[in-house]
Amino acid sequence: MTKQYSKQHDTHECCQDIHEDDGIDPRRYFQSSPAYERSRKGLQLCGQVAKLLNEALVGWDSPILASLFVVTVVPAPTLGRLEVVVDTTQVPTGFMSHDIRDELARANRGLRVAVGEGITRKYVPELIFRLAAPREVPQ
Repeated sequence: MTKQYSKQHDTHECCQDIHEDDGIDPRRYFQSSPAYERSRKGLQLCGQVAKLLNEALVGWDSPILASLFVVTVVPAPTLGRLEVVVDTTQVPTGFMSHDIRDELARANRGLRVAVGEGITRKYVPELIFRLAAPREVPQ
């Protein structure tokens, strides 16, 4: 009998059912996110990125991007990748959610440059956009 088999065998003898959290430190299993993500510096970075993106979007030539407003920025899942939630209620009629996503995808590099100029970090975080009020096809 190998050591690995004996470890699994011992686990089965101790409990009736095996769950995904068995053998894991409860302090790590139930922790929602790393402590540095909830820190003052992490929240400060998200606020700075939201402010910079709002300023950059207002100055954009596209009518879609100029009418967007950044609601919130949160780490996704770390500060190396940020999820940007944008409000689409002020977008002119006639544009659907796929049009807005296409415009954001085309402008992603320029928006990252604007963020990189305004923050002091070694690497500019990757931006992932999510629409707060998606527009559906009209009936």
